[in-house]
Amino acid sequence: MAGIRIGACGGGYGGSSVDIRFLESTGLIECQGSVYVLIYGCNPRNSGGIGVYIRGSSVVVSNCDFGTDVVQDAIVADNASIVASRFNQGNATRYGLASYVGAIICKDGFQPTGTTANEHKAVGGQIFS
Repeated sequence: MAGIRIGACGGGYGGSSVDIRFLESTGLIECQGSVYVLIYGCNPRNSGGIGVYIRGSSVVVSNCDFGTDVVQDAIVADNASIVASRFNQGNATRYGLASYVGAIICKDGFQPTGTTANEHKAVGGQIFS
């Protein structure tokens, strides 16, 4: 699959509004303005770009493999997003996790690494264990 975009989703049955599992993507996996999104067991391979981009959303990214030196940034949270990153792996060419503009990433288990830095925070973004 070339990529996926989730926008303005909420509610849902069984605890999530959108549940994406076991997707191999050569494009960006993007979530904007959504709550209760689960991205599980995916292989984001957006060559030279961001693997998973989350903006103004609450998302769980779990058990995903970003490959080795394929994506520039593995998981990017932006614009007051709340993200749980659980047991993700791979090595990005820049940042494993990046949080911007008041976004929060909470980590559990192993995380993707980055060649420049494993974690990057700017403009009030936070990353917690």
